[in-house]
Amino acid sequence: MAFNSFLFVSVFAFISCTSPNETKHKTSRPIVVQDSSEITKYRQQHTSDSIPSTSTGSVSNGQLKHGKLVPFDGDNFRYFDTTSYLNDRAFVHDKVLKTVLETYRVLASSPPGRTFTIMECSHKNGGKLYPHRTHQNGLSIDFMMP
Repeated sequence: MAFNSFLFVSVFAFISCTSPNETKHKTSRPIVVQDSSEITKYRQQHTSDSIPSTSTGSVSNGQLKHGKLVPFDGDNFRYFDTTSYLNDRAFVHDKVLKTVLETYRVLASSPPGRTFTIMECSHKNGGKLYPHRTHQNGLSIDFMMP
């Protein structure tokens, strides 16, 4: 419970403190699959099991067991890139996933109308994720703020 509370506060604080005017470089537009059945099929293949996730090692030298796939999109968020998503780069520890989804649920009403973007996470079993030095044990997520 303490882990969830800490992560929730950390994610919320990060999102709350980021201003759209702070971006100093342009980001590329997400690649969108015209046929969403590709995403649906991928999600079905990676349906979360009920076994809790285990993170070992550090974010820069670790592994993830029973990683959970982040949803491609929700009411106020979406994953940034279809190709990255379909190439197994959207897995996290189950407690991280629960915390992030709860944070987005809370943020759905404040600020209203804002869509948040999840960028790369980890591979299903962790390990190296080029070009990142981190993201190895399922406890790292890149967030983009509109």
